[in-house]
Amino acid sequence: MFTSLLTAIGQLCILPVGSRFRKVTEGREGEVLVFFPFAGLLVGIVPATVLVLTSLVTMSQSLLPAALAVAALALVTGGANLVSLAGTADAAASGKAGAEALDGDPAERIGAAGAVAVGLTLLVKFAALAGLKFQTDRPGAIIAIFLAAALSRWAAVILAAYSEYARPEGGEDEWMVRYCGARELRWSLAPVTTLVAMAVIAWWAGVSTLGWLQVVLVAIGCLAVAYFASLYFEKRFGGVTGRQLGAAIEVAETVALVICAMPVAVGLNAPR
Repeated sequence: MFTSLLTAIGQLCILPVGSRFRKVTEGREGEVLVFFPFAGLLVGIVPATVLVLTSLVTMSQSLLPAALAVAALALVTGGANLVSLAGTADAAASGKAGAEALDGDPAERIGAAGAVAVGLTLLVKFAALAGLKFQTDRPGAIIAIFLAAALSRWAAVILAAYSEYARPEGGEDEWMVRYCGARELRWSLAPVTTLVAMAVIAWWAGVSTLGWLQVVLVAIGCLAVAYFASLYFEKRFGGVTGRQLGAAIEVAETVALVICAMPVAVGLNAPR
């Protein structure tokens, strides 16, 4: 189990803790997927730390902490999810049909659609973090980052569980889709439910201004991203690959931060 956790960390970020275990152990593939949300929590530590430290040494109106936190969130994953988003956008915009559209390598060349997708994603994330009022509500901003990092990886688990692998010939990332099913999805709910409950308790105790409704909407938003992504990828590509899972993570992460930055139903969100 511990090896599966380290493997999940190694798959999702560049933290050295999982580097030795990057190869998936045979028979433990589904177990690795279960730990994706928990690995997302560890990913969130880096941008959250950057946000807090930089907000302590900058002026109250400075947007630098938000910019550096977005950069840290991208760098801790090695930019892999952004590359996946770019590749998926380029494939969707191409004239090729089905899985043939996925033949290009975004790591070698990113097209116009991919560049626009990456640019807009980073811009929206920056605007959302800047709107979180991290100078006056650091706990709320930290919780928002952790929610976005963990629940977006959970969205990837949902997408993998309810999708087919797009390439008929298979691929090195096929295990993410083939060995993820309803059982893995149920087990992955444990860290997600725990995080959501802790976020609601923080609001209830007056520690954070991030309201319960926003927390619930973040979970619903990530679920919606996975659902609609599954429908679209099935129709456009005939399924998904690891690249589409990475793209879904980026989109879900962005949606989560946007929801956290919006004052939703202030009356309902008021702490007790």
